[in-house]
Amino acid sequence: MERLARRREQLGPVNPLAKREYEEAVEHVEELETQRRDLESALAELEGLIKDTDKRIRESFEETFEAAARNFEEVVQHLFPGGRGRLRLVHAEGPRAVIGGEAASGPEAAASGKTRRAVPRRPSATTSSTRRARAWKWRSRPPASR
Repeated sequence: MERLARRREQLGPVNPLAKREYEEAVEHVEELETQRRDLESALAELEGLIKDTDKRIRESFEETFEAAARNFEEVVQHLFPGGRGRLRLVHAEGPRAVIGGEAASGPEAAASGKTRRAVPRRPSATTSSTRRARAWKWRSRPPASR
């Protein structure tokens, strides 16, 4: 008995609030688990909405692209009687998902009896004007500051 009494004294006083602190810790863990489940369900719902939005955008893009391609063919045939023209997707797999990418297209045209080839892209007037302005600004500086 004496041995047990000494052992108890060596352990020190018992924390009277230990039970209450344990219950509070359990409540906190349960609250965190509930929040985690809510976040996981919200994430799953968000991923579903993203997939649905991507699908709708892809369908809309395809419809619009087909209409633009038909119009381009008609315009080329009107401008070059007997000629052919088409719009094609540069990325053969089609448009990418909205988040992280975009699809590109390229026009092709051919006059009657000629081979079809891609129409070259030209820089916009704004870009050309900007380049000329920068060149003029550079040339107008004294040689020491270039």
